[in-house]
Amino acid sequence: MRRIYESDALSRDEDDPFQPNEREQSTAPAASRTLPAKTLSRLLIPNWLLYRGLSVSVATPRSVYETDDVIPISVTIENPFPFPVSVTAESSLLWRWAIDGVEGASYTDGADETDSRVFGFGRGEHTITAALNVSAPDDRGVRDETTIQIR
Repeated sequence: MRRIYESDALSRDEDDPFQPNEREQSTAPAASRTLPAKTLSRLLIPNWLLYRGLSVSVATPRSVYETDDVIPISVTIENPFPFPVSVTAESSLLWRWAIDGVEGASYTDGADETDSRVFGFGRGEHTITAALNVSAPDDRGVRDETTIQIR
């Protein structure tokens, strides 16, 4: 781009809006600088306030399902503050979930060893839980659960 502006290949006209003008040298920044939100959040906001602002909710469209129904699960993490908030997770996983106390629903009863992604729901009541992956999520209020019924 610099070669084009330094050469005389372009005709320049100050009055014509469709032709380039001479470049003005300016020392003003083109955009404002952004501040690192993660660092500012940790340094300026007390820990008790960080977790008080965050909320986790778990929801399903219905509370009763048939045995072979697909059950969509919605996990929402909200920050009602007008500024970004950052918390330190215990691992690279940002949030955890469980079904009936089984973390990540990763337990298989041996019936279907071919597909480890399958988690079977039997009939009855099941609890779905989600929480931020921080220490003591119950105490900090960043955990929620919902209960569904399978007939």
